[in-house]
Amino acid sequence: YIPAARDILLSGSLIPTSTISNAHPPLLLAYLAGAWKLFGYSPLVTRCAMLLVSAFCLLGVFRLARRVANVQVAIGSVIALALYPVYFAQSSMAHLDLGAAAFLMWGLDFYVADRRAPASAFFAAAALTKETAILFPAALFAWELVVRLVNRQSRINNAVPIPKSPDPQV
Repeated sequence: YIPAARDILLSGSLIPTSTISNAHPPLLLAYLAGAWKLFGYSPLVTRCAMLLVSAFCLLGVFRLARRVANVQVAIGSVIALALYPVYFAQSSMAHLDLGAAAFLMWGLDFYVADRRAPASAFFAAAALTKETAILFPAALFAWELVVRLVNRQSRINNAVPIPKSPDPQV
């Protein structure tokens, strides 16, 4: 990812020219290129930029957990995620998964709050970070369809009364 992001910085093109294209969407790579443009090209800047994305992800987890449960659960969720060895180790590395996870957490928080426009924006940003993130809103869309179909079927079943037999023996 670093050579591709460096190409964005040097050439201004979202498609790498001096290295093999990694075939991933360019949002996180452009973010790193912008950080390098502002603060210089160094491993420290890269790690600090990714730690900022990690903090953004943890804040999204906190907001989501607080919305669906309470503050104590939210604090516990953030601590558990931050101390999870895989997350802890990769939180300062230039991996696309961290950016996608951050945008997905924020998108899910807005989705649960029934704020569809910001949720859609965050889901789109997640897909522009890593293409497999498109599965998350697609699964939510499928879930919405299933819920609507079940609700519709239940309304139909409740609206048509079952006729009672006039004969008490039946």
